[in-house]
Amino acid sequence: MTVRKLCYAEAPKMAEWIQQTPEVATDFINAEGNVEITMDVTKVNTMGGWRDVKLGIFSKRTLGKGVLPEQWDKRK
Repeated sequence: MTVRKLCYAEAPKMAEWIQQTPEVATDFINAEGNVEITMDVTKVNTMGGWRDVKLGIFSKRTLGKGVLPEQWDKRK
């Protein structure tokens, strides 16, 4: 319950910060690398019952040199 209460209290602040802070988008746009999105889903027991929670994370990173599967454990 403590985590739930903290999340409900912090979520509106986070939403406002994202909307009112232009550096959030600018920093991402100016970052080097290829754009990636990682997605996942889980079930969470909420006050309204079990719900799906979907999470998507946008990130950027430069691609590494390609290798064959048998070389995966040797690449940096």
